[in-house]
Parts: sequence; structure tokens; C-alpha cells
Amino acid sequence: MILTRSFHLLATACWFTTQILGDLTCKTTPLDSNWPSDADWTALNVSINGTLIRSAPYVVNATTEAQIAVAAAWASERNIRLVIKGTGHDLNGRGAYSLSIWTHNFRNIQFNASWPLPGCNKTEDVVIAGSGNIWHDVLLAGAKFGKVVVSGGAYDVGLGGFIQGGGHGPLSSTYGLAADQLLQARVITTNGTILVANSAQNQDLLWALRGGGGGQYGIVIEYILKAYPTPSSVVTGGLSLSAPVK
Repeated sequence: MILTRSFHLLATACWFTTQILGDLTCKTTPLDSNWPSDADWTALNVSINGTLIRSAPYVVNATTEAQIAVAAAWASERNIRLVIKGTGHDLNGRGAYSLSIWTHNFRNIQFNASWPLPGCNKTEDVVIAGSGNIWHDVLLAGAKFGKVVVSGGAYDVGLGGFIQGGGHGPLSSTYGLAADQLLQARVITTNGTILVANSAQNQDLLWALRGGGGGQYGIVIEYILKAYPTPSSVVTGGLSLSAPVK
């Protein structure tokens, strides 16, 4: 019976994989005939108020949500890879032949000690932060209110990849991962739709953003995270292992 069940499970998995992979197509590159013409790029630039930068190949230096929505929908319609850049790098090196959207202009930071939790009559101590911030900015702003958030050990890291990748830091043993702190996110999808994900709406999207990986489920432009009283002291340590190189 075990062998039979294993066979059926494997067969089902293979069928499912085939169905998924069968629908996949490669992203368009400058080597393809359907790569947008200079006129297409110029039209996009006009539609987003002249914020398009011709790098390798192009960058949208977005300052508004509407610009991101237009650019995301434009890329999706043409099957062009999107790369979202808050602070500077992509672990998987997906920048080639892409349209990059910069979010570093979204730098709003606001601490709220009584933010109403969606779907209930409770409030939470939070920070509302734009996705263009780095942790240094958020921690510095929180210090003025005696507040701290779960962040990493390198304070020049941006919010997006850290939160959406899980996010382990000095306060994680007390409060959990950075992903556990995410109460709400404002997200622009690849078709240009602006969504709010929290415990009362778009819950599946919120679940995915809590550790599902950066740049996978939409363009996050704002995070609402739990905030805590600044501890009197934090003790951290490190462990390094070395081995002889032959």
C-alpha cells in the first residue's frame, strides 16, 4: 500500500508540475523582435511624468504610486521582467533585460501608539514606513519616541527584502522575525492595481509577504510594523568558524 500511495503521489506531482511549467514563457529581452521600440519607451516616459531613466536598459525613478502602477502594467503587457529596487541589489541577479522600478523616494515614517487593528476594536503600537527607507532611518526616528522595531544587524539594509525574506535580528529571540511584525502592506500588483493587505482583506497576500521572498507578489510601497518600547540594553554575540585552506 505504501508503494502504491507513493506512486500516486509522484504521478500527481509530475502532472501538476507539467501543467504549471507548460504555461510558463520566457521574459522578453532586447534580443527578441517584440522588445519595445524607442517610441514605446518614450511613450512610457511621457505617461509617468518623465521619470524613466535609460540605464541598462531602463529605470523608473518613481515618486508616486500612480507612476509605479503605470510602469508595472506596461511591463506586464509586454512580458518584460520587473525588478524592484529599494536600496541597491538583488540576490538572484534578475536585473538583466528588465525594467527596474526604484522605490527609494518613498521615505515616509510615522509612529502611531494606537493604530486601529483591521477587523477588531483593538489598537497596536506601530510604525508606518515607506519601502524606500533603510533600517537606520526607522530606528533613528523611533528613538525620538522611545520605540524600537525588529531589524537586522546591518542598519543600511532596506525594509523590503529583509521583511519579505523573514528577517532575523537582535530582537528576534524576544519578538520573533521581522515578518512576524508585519500587520499591513500597501501593494501594487503587476497589472497596476493598488491593494491593501491585512488581517481583514487580501489575507493571502499578507501571508505571502510574511517571508515569501522579496519581489514575488507585488510592489510593496508601505509597511505597517509592530513597534516596541526601547529596551534598556541589548546583548548580542557572534560565532565564526575557520578552516585551513589547502
